[in-house]
Amino acid sequence: MEKEDFEPWTTSVFISPNSHETLDIVLKEKKGRFTVSSKPERASVYLVSPGSTERQFIGTTPLLNYEATIGTYVIEVEKEDYFNNQKEIVVEHNLLTDVGIDLEEKPGTIFVSTTPENARVYLDGSFKGRTPIELYEIPKGTYQFSMGMPFDEYEQDITVTPNQQTKINNSFKKSKDYLIPATAIGVIIVALSLIAQ
Repeated sequence: MEKEDFEPWTTSVFISPNSHETLDIVLKEKKGRFTVSSKPERASVYLVSPGSTERQFIGTTPLLNYEATIGTYVIEVEKEDYFNNQKEIVVEHNLLTDVGIDLEEKPGTIFVSTTPENARVYLDGSFKGRTPIELYEIPKGTYQFSMGMPFDEYEQDITVTPNQQTKINNSFKKSKDYLIPATAIGVIIVALSLIAQ
């Protein structure tokens, strides 16, 4: 006996004259296996079966020799601080399918505030704006961060973590030796002259 997507079934039956025999037959579905690896490892693996939208958790990577009935599936892989990724696979009878999925780290953000506000902000020497400011889509890594006012500057190395916000706050203080720019002195002199008149 044969049926599509099922293992063939055979048996021998002896039937006596004028007798009646009943056969209960259970066909086994054809199956295959697949292996799932990811970079990085220890990511959660979910299986979406044909004709379904529900995800079934089936293990963590590396996932070896998982058995499933033949057909087309979607493999979804997820890990904290990484974007989810997925692949469609075809499980074939008595075959092992290797599935490799790479995950991309989520970027971080940097929030910068100062007292007083309006400080210039630089990241790796590139001007990003003035405080208060939040910088988005910053890849994981260490950066040279600096900010400044006309009378003071501040710099340090900062480390951005995936899917996390790095907060920086600084208070600028005017130095006693800070000189008022010449343009400002000119404005003050003109104003005093007008008052005197």
